[in-house]
Amino acid sequence: MDKRTAPVKRAMSALGEQTAFMRRITHMTAKTTAARAGVSLMTLRKFERGENVELASALEILRAVGLLEQVVEGADPLNSEQGRARLAAYMRKSR
Repeated sequence: MDKRTAPVKRAMSALGEQTAFMRRITHMTAKTTAARAGVSLMTLRKFERGENVELASALEILRAVGLLEQVVEGADPLNSEQGRARLAAYMRKSR
């Protein structure tokens, strides 16, 4: 039974689709991408379908298609208005 929440399922699906799209527009075959990522072709296919794979494998796949830095930058709390607001509130509180 899959206990993942709907937002997580949507995120997994979106990352998989975006990865497959990037792979195609850069003219990389699935076999080449899997080899560059150091994962099996099955793992790559699962990731592109939005299925569960190990985090390290997912990150290697994102690296292989050139999306890793974007994902890491997107996770930086200071890159969002909400994150900056929370930091400001934290700083005010800690004085």
